[in-house]
Amino acid sequence: MKKYKYTIVTPVYNREKSIVRCIESVLRQNYNKFEFIIINDGSVDGTKRVIENYSNKDSRLVLINLKENRGVNFARNRGIENTSGDFIIFLDSDDWFADAILAEVNNEINKNQGYSHYLFTVSDRMKDTSLPENYARMYYKDWLTRKITGDFTSVIKPNCFKHKLFWEQFNGYEGLNWLRVMKGSQPMLFINKVIVHIERDREDSLSRMLFSDNTNKIREKYKAGLLYFKLYKEDLLKYNYSPQKKLFRTIIFGKIIKKSNDELLNLMKMQDWFLWFLIKILPAFFWEKLIIFNAKRKRGKCHLMEK
Repeated sequence: MKKYKYTIVTPVYNREKSIVRCIESVLRQNYNKFEFIIINDGSVDGTKRVIENYSNKDSRLVLINLKENRGVNFARNRGIENTSGDFIIFLDSDDWFADAILAEVNNEINKNQGYSHYLFTVSDRMKDTSLPENYARMYYKDWLTRKITGDFTSVIKPNCFKHKLFWEQFNGYEGLNWLRVMKGSQPMLFINKVIVHIERDREDSLSRMLFSDNTNKIREKYKAGLLYFKLYKEDLLKYNYSPQKKLFRTIIFGKIIKKSNDELLNLMKMQDWFLWFLIKILPAFFWEKLIIFNAKRKRGKCHLMEK
C-alpha cells in the first residue's frame, strides 16, 4: 500500500480557544506522513502564541503568519501555494479530525485509485439519507444544478487548483471557485465516511457574518453574484438550469447599491415576467428594507435555536 503525503490547510483568525482542539486532532493521528499548514490571518488575540507553542515542538506543523487580516480565501491560497503533499485537505479552525482518520483516508484512496478528488462526509450529515450509502461518482453538472448540495470534506490533488485559486476579493463565497475546480477534477469519488467533525453554532462564524445587512456586504454579494453568472452562464444554459433565487438576489443587491446589469435583467424577464416587473417598479429603499428584515430574521432564528 502506498503511503501518500497529506497537506492539511487551516486558515485561522482569532481562534485562540478552538484552535487547540483542531491542532491536537491532527497531531495525534496515527498516520505520520503529513504536513499541517496553519495560516494565521492577522489574528489580534492569542492565536499566534497558541500555534507557536505547538509548532516549536512538532516540525510537521508549519505556521504562515500574515501581518494583517486578508480574509479566508487569501489565507487558503497561501496554504495551497506552499503544499508539498500528494493531496490537500482543508480543515477549518473550528473543526477537528476524527481519530485515526488519515490512515483510513489513505486506505480508501489506495482501494479506489484513479481519482484526483475524493469527497468524504462531515459529522452533521451522518444521518443524511439523501447521500449514497457507500461510494458514488459525482459530477460537476450535479453540483451546478444543485442535485448535490451541502458540505463535504475534499481530499484533492494540488494540481486541481492550477490557475484556479480562490477569489481573494471575497471573504467567503468559496463555492464560486469550487464549481470550476470540480469541473476540472470530475468525476469525483464520494466515500460515505466521516473524517471531520464540524461546529456550526459559533456566534462569530463566517456563515453567520455573511447574513449581514450593511452596504459593504450587499455590494460584495452583488459582485459575487455577477461573477457566478459570468463564470457559469454558458453551463447553466447548456444544462437548462435556472438558479432563479440567486438571479433575483443579485439583481436586487445591484438595485440597492445603484448598479444595474441589463443582461441579468433580461434573464429575469425571460424567466419570470412578474418578478422582473416588480423589480422595475419598486424603489431601491423597499428592497433594502426587505433585505435588512430578512437578515435580522435569519439571525433571530439562529438565536432561537440556541436557547
